[in-house]
Amino acid sequence: MSSLSASSDCPETAEGMVFTPERRRVRAWWILKRSKRFFAHMLTLPSAEDKRCQAPKNILLRPNTVRETVFPKVLGFQLVRIGQMVVAAVPGEFTTMAGARTKEAIKKILVDGGVIEETGTVVLNNVASGYAGYVTTYEEYQHQRYEGGFTTYGPYTHEAMTNILVQMAEDMADGKKNYPGARPQLTRKDQDWENIDRVLVDDPPIGGQFGDVKEDVHPGPHWPGDTVRCTLWGAHPRNHLQRNSSFGTVWRWQPNNASDVSAGGSWVFTADDSDFDTMFSWRREGISASLVTISWTVPDGVPGGWYTIHYS
Repeated sequence: MSSLSASSDCPETAEGMVFTPERRRVRAWWILKRSKRFFAHMLTLPSAEDKRCQAPKNILLRPNTVRETVFPKVLGFQLVRIGQMVVAAVPGEFTTMAGARTKEAIKKILVDGGVIEETGTVVLNNVASGYAGYVTTYEEYQHQRYEGGFTTYGPYTHEAMTNILVQMAEDMADGKKNYPGARPQLTRKDQDWENIDRVLVDDPPIGGQFGDVKEDVHPGPHWPGDTVRCTLWGAHPRNHLQRNSSFGTVWRWQPNNASDVSAGGSWVFTADDSDFDTMFSWRREGISASLVTISWTVPDGVPGGWYTIHYS
C-alpha cells in the first residue's frame, strides 16, 4: 500500500513528491535528492511486487512495514435497506464516478431481485466503520491525480469493494444472512499522524483566569432574530477538541413551578455549537492568551425566559 503519492504536469518528480519548475533550485529540492535514499532505506524501500501492484503510482514509503499497520487490513462494509432506500456504508471516499458505478451495480441486483423498485434509491455512505483513503475508478487511478494517488490499495480497489457490495446485495435479494466476519480494524489514537504542532503555551490573561468574561451579553430583552454574544478569556481549541461535546452551549431556565419563583428549577439544554443558530470563534490575544466568542441568534419559536451561554 502507498499513500504519499501525487501527480504533476511537469516531468520532475521524486518518489511521488511534486516539484514545479519554479521550485527546482530551492534548497528543499537539493536536500531531498541527497537524503531520499537514506530515508527510504531507513523506513524500507518498496519491493518489485509493491511497484507492480501500485503501478503507475510512484511509491515513496511502504507504510505498513514502518510500524504497526497504518492502513487497515480488515475493512467493514454494510448494506442497510429502509423501505425503498438502500444505504451502502463503505470505509473509503469514493469519487463521483466510482460512487455512481457502485450504486448502479447494487441497484441492478436489488431491482432484479425484487428488493426495491426501479424508483428506489441507493445511497453511498462514505467513511463508515473506518478509513481506507480515496477510492477511484481504474481509469481515474491511471492519471494519478490527488484522489488516485491516495487510493492506497491499488488500481483495483474500486472493483474489489464493489464486488463485496454486489455479493451482499445478492444475499439480500436471496434472503440470506451474511456472516459478519472479522471486526473492522480501526486506527488507534497513538497511530494517527498529525502535521500540526501542538499548542506550546496557553495562558490566561495577566491578572485573570480562564473563563473570565471580557464582554458580557448586552442586557435584554432579546427577541427572535436578535444575536446575543459574549467574549471570554478561554483556551486554544486544539488543547481539547471536545469530541462528542461542544465548546459553547445555550441553556434555558426551567422553573419547577411557573407561578412560584422560589420553588427552584433547572437549566435545560437548548443549543450547542453544532446548531446553525450558534457560532464559536477563537483568536489569539498577545503571545499566549486566547479570546473566545460565542454567539446565538435567537430562533423563532423558542419560549420566553432566562437563558445562559456556557463555555467549555
